[in-house]
Amino acid sequence: MISKFFKGSYTNKLICSMVLVFLFQNYLASSIMPNFVMNFYLISGGDGNPGVYTGQFYRLLTSVFLHGNLMHIGFNMLAYYYLGNIVEGYFTKYRYFLILIIVSTGASLVSILTNPTNTPAIGASGMIYGLFGVILIYAKEIGVEIKNFVGVIVINLSLSFVMPGIDWHAHLGGLVVGVMLGSIMKKNA
Repeated sequence: MISKFFKGSYTNKLICSMVLVFLFQNYLASSIMPNFVMNFYLISGGDGNPGVYTGQFYRLLTSVFLHGNLMHIGFNMLAYYYLGNIVEGYFTKYRYFLILIIVSTGASLVSILTNPTNTPAIGASGMIYGLFGVILIYAKEIGVEIKNFVGVIVINLSLSFVMPGIDWHAHLGGLVVGVMLGSIMKKNA
């Protein structure tokens, strides 16, 4: 069973990677090198902060692999498993990775540009919302019922604004970047 999971989709492999990073981040690094993981967070605003503003562009992607607690990674990986496998199943592996990189980077950029200065951010949810956006554009081709899918997006996005500690900027940014990317890909197909 486990070997099937590892031999399966790239989505499954990325989920395993994120879980391993989560375990390292929360159980090993926190006790041995407590401040090490902060080097990979997104930090919004300038003010001399270490971060993207000082040339640490890797944070736009490394922050996607970090999660705050079990509920955070659990919900994100469940959503990513569902959405990632849909997108991966429709597009080539190369396009799939480009989609992941573009929506992750876009969501991260929106987060650092719109959050108050010195706001740390982590998690894969901006990328996940980017996948929502791509699927929204390709719903008919992929075979997704658009009415139900829009309902899922609205409910999830609404929770982003209601629940404390959630970076709704990254969620909304990921969704917009995903819709824009999907539209561009579809137009140029």
